[in-house]
Amino acid sequence: MRISKKKSLLRFWCKLLAALLLFLVLSYPLSLCTDHILRNGYLNAYEDKLRILAQTEGRKTMFVGGSSVLFGLSAEQYEALSGEKTVNMGLNAGPYDVYLSSIEPYIGEGDTVILALEFEAYGSEWYKMDQTYLDLAHVTKGYAKSIPLRLLPEYCFKTTLNCYRRAYTLMYQQVQSVLDDDDQLYRRDLVNDHGDVKQDRLTAPKEVEAHQVSFAVKEESMTMILDYVARYEEKGAKVYLIHPPCYWVENDELAEYEEALKNCFGHRVLGKASDWLFTENHCFYDTPYHLKPSGIQQRTEYLYELISQEN
Repeated sequence: MRISKKKSLLRFWCKLLAALLLFLVLSYPLSLCTDHILRNGYLNAYEDKLRILAQTEGRKTMFVGGSSVLFGLSAEQYEALSGEKTVNMGLNAGPYDVYLSSIEPYIGEGDTVILALEFEAYGSEWYKMDQTYLDLAHVTKGYAKSIPLRLLPEYCFKTTLNCYRRAYTLMYQQVQSVLDDDDQLYRRDLVNDHGDVKQDRLTAPKEVEAHQVSFAVKEESMTMILDYVARYEEKGAKVYLIHPPCYWVENDELAEYEEALKNCFGHRVLGKASDWLFTENHCFYDTPYHLKPSGIQQRTEYLYELISQEN
């Protein structure tokens, strides 16, 4: 009787292990298949940005952040003003550790890194492994090396599950904006050879609602960013932080937020948050973080003036 129970238990574990191995074996070709179909997706533009950065030799300036950088600064214009090669690495708000770790190998002596992170970066949960995070981490080859060891099991498990989620998405056509021609903006070919948004695509501004900004800061988030800043500076780069543009609903947390950033990052923080906070929508394109072409031009000039004062 006891031997029979042991055999049953052994069969159970063998079947479970076989199912797990089959799951893993099927994941790889499924991942390759969805990668091929989704290669023109918006997030895949980050792969192009990394390639541009890798091919940029000599001293350079990098703009780093989410979509408020992609739709808020022009690397091409800044390069014309400063005479220094410039790459716009902004794409999508959220997975800031993916951005900050992926640019590190390309930072060298004399480079300038402009961190123009959204307000939420200073108070958000880092290593938040949601869909955007996993998709961007997938695009950024070798990213897993920068994840803390304690989080690797969760990352590996969710990455495996994510390829099935991507297949499900394709099956039910939930990526119309990527696969169809309905939305010509949020596609991989959105960026030019400086990593900027192609401004001729910004032809149909949409009604934008003001953003209820959270100026909350977390010590963990600030420490993570400061750690990357220190590593960049050890490689000989200059690092500055600027505030994002935003169409916002006024609140009284702004002064506390600015003080927290100054206390943490000191002289690296340039300008005031209020310089690009608006209570009226006269320069935003389709979200409270995305500027129209005229706003992108003005903000790039503003950044150049700030950097010129530091040099």
